[in-house]
Amino acid sequence: MSSRAPSCPLCDQAPRGAAFPYATRYRGKRYRYLACGGCRTRFIDPLPDAEAFAAMYAPDDYHAEFYAEDDGQGAYAETAAKLAEQLPPGARLLDYGCGSGHFVAAAKSVGFAAEGAEHSAAAAAAAAARCGAAVHDLSDEAWRAAGPWECVHLGDVLEHLPDPRATLVDVLGVVRPGGWLSVEGPLEANPSPVHVAIHLTGRLKRLAGRSEGAFPPYHLFFTDAAAQRRR
Repeated sequence: MSSRAPSCPLCDQAPRGAAFPYATRYRGKRYRYLACGGCRTRFIDPLPDAEAFAAMYAPDDYHAEFYAEDDGQGAYAETAAKLAEQLPPGARLLDYGCGSGHFVAAAKSVGFAAEGAEHSAAAAAAAAARCGAAVHDLSDEAWRAAGPWECVHLGDVLEHLPDPRATLVDVLGVVRPGGWLSVEGPLEANPSPVHVAIHLTGRLKRLAGRSEGAFPPYHLFFTDAAAQRRR
C-alpha cells in the first residue's frame, strides 16, 4: 500500500472505508478502492506509478482497444456541433487527452481549427496520423506555447488522472479569456437501476470472498453529479 495517508482527489478528505469495486491486481500489485468520507467519491489507493501508467496507456493497447472505431458520426459529432453553435467559425480548439483523435476530426469537420494533446510522444504521433491535425505531447512543457485556445475539450479524461483539480487549473491557463472549457465524463456513481445492480453484485462477491478483480486500474476515481457540482 501507499506510504501516504490516502485522501480524496476531489475534496482531500479522508476515506471512510472500502468501496466497490473494492480491489484489483495489475502487474503484480494490488490496488484498493476507498470511499471518501466527505463527497463519497470512490478513489484508488495507491496511485499507479509512472511505469504502470505507461503500461496501461500504451497506444497499441489502450487506444487500440477503446478507440478502434471511428465514432465521428456519433457522440463526438454531437458534442462538436453543440460547441460550434457557441463559438465563432474557425475558433481554435484543443482536445486534451484526445485518444486516437476522433473528436479532433469531428471538430475539424464543423469548422474548428482543432488540435489534440496526448500523454506521450508516441501517443501524440499515433493520434496525429489518424486525425490529420497537430497533436501535442503533454510530457513536453512546450505544448502550452501553442495556446491559447478559444475552447479546450476533455472527454473521458479526468477520471484517469491522479490530480484532476491540478489538471483543470493547468488547462484553464491555456483557455483564452472568455473562452470555453468543455468537460465530459462518466458519472459512474450516479444512482440508477444498473448502478444498483452492479453494486449489489459486487457486495455479494465480496461476501463470497471474491472481491478482487484483475483489470487495469484505468479509472482512479468514480464520482457522481452531486460531488462534481460541489467540487
